[in-house]
Amino acid sequence: MQDSKPLVSVGITAYNQAQYLETAVKSACAQRYKNLEILILNNGSQDNTLELAHQLAATDQRIKVFHQAQNIGNVNAFNKLFKRAKGKYYAPLPADDLWLSLEKIKQQVQYMETHPDCTLIGTFIKTINNDGSVRDYQTFATHDADIRHKILRTNQFSYSSLLFNTERVNRQGGFRKTYKYAEDLELWLNMGLSGSFCNLPQFMSARRMYGSNIGEQKRREQIISALKIAKKFRHEYPGFILAALKLSLEYLFFSLPGPIIKPLKKIKQILSRLPQ
Repeated sequence: MQDSKPLVSVGITAYNQAQYLETAVKSACAQRYKNLEILILNNGSQDNTLELAHQLAATDQRIKVFHQAQNIGNVNAFNKLFKRAKGKYYAPLPADDLWLSLEKIKQQVQYMETHPDCTLIGTFIKTINNDGSVRDYQTFATHDADIRHKILRTNQFSYSSLLFNTERVNRQGGFRKTYKYAEDLELWLNMGLSGSFCNLPQFMSARRMYGSNIGEQKRREQIISALKIAKKFRHEYPGFILAALKLSLEYLFFSLPGPIIKPLKKIKQILSRLPQ
């Protein structure tokens, strides 16, 4: 019976993202793994996000809508919605992202159930533009040892691709605000101290990229946080010296004037697609 399979909580947080919300929700509803609860938190939106969320909830009884009158930020929104989750596993899905594969949750749950030591599992992703056209392809290390070897210098997980054990996140108290724009990395590293990592080598998720993405506007602050996190975990994960060097160079890069950064970023994208 389907209900004998573990419940998965899908957490969708939305702030003024009505234009993308339906796409995200439908990508969750369409999953072949059916034992889901789909939680939507309207985080103080001023557009018709809340109205649309209720319309979507009327089409699928698995959808539950929660309303936050004032925007409380990404970290607080995640933690607030996460407390509502009843599933054994939790899969975050920002309202402007989507899942590309109908098998995503099914394959991730199968892996977690057969590898109980695994604390979180992600996938490869496509980055997309506003209109949904593919911008780039991002791959990550797939096996635990390789992920640990690289994670201090480059986060090996894309947030919207993840599925993780709810109880293990509860033990950590959710996201903390200690490291601005890198709260997720600190949580993953803490979870990795008591479990293993994995990424499925398939492009199952999509992250939407546009001018207001935190990663583009606040990159230098994010790098500073990543440096502090790398120092904190330097005895638990390998590669601190290389990570510190790489992140320091990235900080210098993003300190350059905008007209210089733009063409250099394009060159970097081209080089990243060349055979290794």
